[in-house]
Amino acid sequence: MRKERRKTKKQEEKYVQMMEKSEEEEEESVAARWMKISDVVRGDLWIHR
Repeated sequence: MRKERRKTKKQEEKYVQMMEKSEEEEEESVAARWMKISDVVRGDLWIHR
């Protein structure tokens, strides 16, 4: 019983780490996307000027 609980706790920690990692990656990709969008907008403004 005790051994089984330790196992599930380890799995839980692993799952939590994976969730946190995927959230971080998502934030990075969103930031990268925004950088691209702002670059495009700036480029368009520069061309129109």
